[in-house]
Amino acid sequence: MASTNKTGYLNLNQWQGTDKPKMTDFNADNQKIDSGISALSTSLSAHTASALLHLTTADKEKIASVVGVEVLAYNGDGTNQRKILLGYKPSFGIIFAVDRPMFERGADSSLNQNSVVFTQLGCAEGVLLENDGLRLTHSGFNRPDGNGIRINSVGVEYVIIAAR
Repeated sequence: MASTNKTGYLNLNQWQGTDKPKMTDFNADNQKIDSGISALSTSLSAHTASALLHLTTADKEKIASVVGVEVLAYNGDGTNQRKILLGYKPSFGIIFAVDRPMFERGADSSLNQNSVVFTQLGCAEGVLLENDGLRLTHSGFNRPDGNGIRINSVGVEYVIIAAR
């Protein structure tokens, strides 16, 4: 027999001394738990698929107003020049590729950099500070050694952490 009492959220059986549990009751409870965890796992996977989904717009604005730091993401489009509007000239920050190492070797043995640091005193190759944000150069300067900055590669997600 099903239990006299049930849990509040998943409605699982909670037996008392006079109840007579049956295997079907346990199996039904296990199915509810399994289905709940499966749904949660699917939801979490979708939630964490993007680097910044876990922060709401209100959260981002609050962080920016309290500490003067803004966190945003963009997907690389492969263009040689890209403007990132911030509404201010950042004092310093970092750009990095999500799920990529800071440096990686290309097929031709060139060394590619997937992250950069920028300040008002000087910037890494490929970043130019402007009064309203950043201008990115996908491959940095043309260097004879073939090495380059990769901060706008097609299909790569990047995160910018910028301070006012």
